[in-house]
Amino acid sequence: MLVQEIKNVSLRHFSEKGYEATSLADIAGELGKKKQFLYNHFNSKDDLFLKVMEQVLTEESLFLNNHFSNYSISVEELLKSFLLTYKERFMKYDYNIKFLLGMAYLSPINLKGEATNRVHSFFLKIENLVKSHFLESSQYSSQAEKATSVFMTAFHGLIIALVNSGVDRFDSKLQFFWELYWAGLE
Repeated sequence: MLVQEIKNVSLRHFSEKGYEATSLADIAGELGKKKQFLYNHFNSKDDLFLKVMEQVLTEESLFLNNHFSNYSISVEELLKSFLLTYKERFMKYDYNIKFLLGMAYLSPINLKGEATNRVHSFFLKIENLVKSHFLESSQYSSQAEKATSVFMTAFHGLIIALVNSGVDRFDSKLQFFWELYWAGLE
C-alpha cells in the first residue's frame, strides 16, 4: 500500500511538473517523510519514474482493451469516441493522460531511449487495435492499412493541439479532420 501511495504522489508530481522539476524531497515531503525514505522502496528517481510509467501504461492498456472491445458500434463511432474520451480525460486533469502525453513528446533526456520505447509500444498497441477494427469491417477492410496510418497521424496531431493549444483548437482540428477523413474513405 505504501509503495502505491508513493507512486500515486509521484505520478501527480511528474504529471504537473515534468521529470526535471520533480524532486524526491517534494514527493517525500508530501508523504510526511524524508527523501531518504523513498530509497527504501526505489533505487533512484529514474527507478521511481519508470515504475510510475509502467503503472500508467498498464492502466492505459486496460483502458484501450475496454474501449476497443466494443464491437457493437461502427468503426467511425468507436474512433471518434476514443478521441473525445482522451480530450475529456485531459480536460479533467487525468494524471495518467497528462503523464503519458507529457512523456510521449517530452521524455526525460537520461531515460529517453527506455521511456520512448515504452510509449512507442503503447502507441503501437493503439495502432493495432484501430487496424483490427478496420480489418473486421466489411466496408473498410481493403483500406485498413491506409486508414489506420492516417488516423494515427491525425491522433498525434490532435493530441499535440490539445496539449499545446487547448480544447478549442483540438475541437476545430477534429471537426475538419473528421469530415475529410471519412469522406476520403467512402
